[in-house]
Amino acid sequence: MKTQYFATSKQKLFYTILGTFFLAFSVLFGYVVVESWFTNAFEAFYRITSPLIFLISVSWTLRCFYRGYYEKITLSERGVEYNTLGYVVDIKWNTAKRLGTNWDGFYKSTGLFASDYSMKKKSWLPNMFKETFIPLSIFSSNWSDSDLGQQIKLYAPHLFA
Repeated sequence: MKTQYFATSKQKLFYTILGTFFLAFSVLFGYVVVESWFTNAFEAFYRITSPLIFLISVSWTLRCFYRGYYEKITLSERGVEYNTLGYVVDIKWNTAKRLGTNWDGFYKSTGLFASDYSMKKKSWLPNMFKETFIPLSIFSSNWSDSDLGQQIKLYAPHLFA
């Protein structure tokens, strides 16, 4: 039986506020980029860097809204499937190494570390790390006592030993 989990209401609110901030920042910098390209009011260095700042703020806007509303984790007897922006990680329970904390964007998150995984979709991010981190605290505020934690205890009791 597969069970899917999405972000909690608190996390959705957090990412909506953050995404709205980045959206406003993107609109402001979009205006600045247009102004800087069609007038000579800005120096050349700023004309080059302002489009980069605009693109970075747009990417953060998309990441925040995706993270709050579409990111999900699916648990089954076979393993864990983590669907996030750009890639899907699929690990088996026997390759899950440990539970721990890691910086996950803007805050420290508790999650699952695994050494062996398979990508279901081609990632646009390079694989820079030797182990994969799947955040769990975004899907439940007190995940270890929730249904999510109980299923992980059922499928992977070696993580809690």
